[in-house]
Amino acid sequence: MLGIHPILAQTKIKLDSTDFAPYGVIEDLIQSYLESRAEEGDFDYNTFIDKLEYYHQHPFNPNNISDAEDFILLRPSQVAALKSYIEANGSLISIYELQAVPEFDINTIKLIAPFINLEGNLDRYEMTLAEIFKHSTHQLFFRASRIVESQVGYDGNPNRSRYQGSPHRLYFRYRQAYENKFSIGLTGEKDPGENFFKGNNKNGFDFYSFHASVRKINKVVEDIVIGDYNISFGQGLLIHSGFGVGKSPWSTNIRKSQRTVRAYTSVNEASFFRGAAVNLNLSSHWDMTLFASIRHKDGNITGDTLDREALFSSFQETGYHRTLSEIADKRSVKETTFGGALRYHFSNGHISLNTLNAHFDKSYLKSDQPYNYFAFKGNNLFQFSIDHSFQIRNFSFFGELAMSDPGTKAWMEGLQISLDKKADVAILYRRFDQAYPAIYSNAFSDNTLAQNEQGLYIGTEIRPGTRWKSPHAAALAGAVVRAG
Repeated sequence: MLGIHPILAQTKIKLDSTDFAPYGVIEDLIQSYLESRAEEGDFDYNTFIDKLEYYHQHPFNPNNISDAEDFILLRPSQVAALKSYIEANGSLISIYELQAVPEFDINTIKLIAPFINLEGNLDRYEMTLAEIFKHSTHQLFFRASRIVESQVGYDGNPNRSRYQGSPHRLYFRYRQAYENKFSIGLTGEKDPGENFFKGNNKNGFDFYSFHASVRKINKVVEDIVIGDYNISFGQGLLIHSGFGVGKSPWSTNIRKSQRTVRAYTSVNEASFFRGAAVNLNLSSHWDMTLFASIRHKDGNITGDTLDREALFSSFQETGYHRTLSEIADKRSVKETTFGGALRYHFSNGHISLNTLNAHFDKSYLKSDQPYNYFAFKGNNLFQFSIDHSFQIRNFSFFGELAMSDPGTKAWMEGLQISLDKKADVAILYRRFDQAYPAIYSNAFSDNTLAQNEQGLYIGTEIRPGTRWKSPHAAALAGAVVRAG
């Protein structure tokens, strides 16, 4: 795989083995996907590759729409088109039938072919946990690495902050899983410079992550996760702890559409929740998500004396605990979050009410700079949002309105249009208040946070041939900051 993206090169998938793809086509398509996300700081390559490896070993049945919605190589508009096709014509009987589905061009079919199987199991509720344990697979993975050349953090120079641990990076992962219905996993990681079985890490690794998740154990429980997990509501204005969606060569892929509850399997030490989450099917039209989380996060403590309230100015999201100052910030802020979503599904879409409550044991107060004038302050946060999506023929509408105390809001509305199998158009308007507290947001925006921004985005994608694609995008955006 010379010349392929370095992250993709780590996978064991033989992507050119399918009869549907000539040599290099799938590699090129996935490499393009990875490169299109290269500028997204929150994009988790390890999780991306883990998902591809899992689906290669356990192909999903596209007739099961809930699995298709979670498949990261399909655009939301393609999932909606697939759902409409199946509702109108019945289940797919051959992979070649995908050519008749609007939005599915030949490149898309080539891309997903190694990861699907029409003979795969649809939703089954009759399996017991004993049967699932019996037929599940086990995976144990270790990795150790280090940079050979000496680095300044280990040289003992008294004028520099010295790393407390060894220069080795250590990583292990154990996972027991059955298809996509059951998973138990334990992950540990030590970054270069961090202690290992000594100092502040007498229990070994600097970071541990555990999850136990079950899907579709009956017709009521859609998902349940204990341990570490991701939560995603709407278009990310309130909360979205998964893959981001931004401006990229995939110019019409601007809509978020993922499962609301998913087990967390990465080593990113910031973007997850720890506790329990459940997604319930209340009836044929209603479903509900509930979650609660308590975890200690890294924070920059700025005041903690007898005559001054304990404050923190920012969350430290690098996950590094190498120097004495980084170790002092480790797990210094206790975060308690809980919330939920209530969704009503109709024939061609849904509408949902989402809520989020957060409490910190210290007050959040950013540095006294003009650009922080409108930043969130305090230790309690309550937010709610209403999101929707629906499809009328080849028009797919989606959006979300989020509000927070004291009356700030963020709003976005989008439209995806499939003009033809060879042409798509996407339009999105967004308006985020200056003081909207976007602590957990991960929405389509120019900035990292959904805050202090107004803009109109128009993207087109034209595919004149199987090996040609012409993406275009235009954006009109503005932001205003006022102090005083």
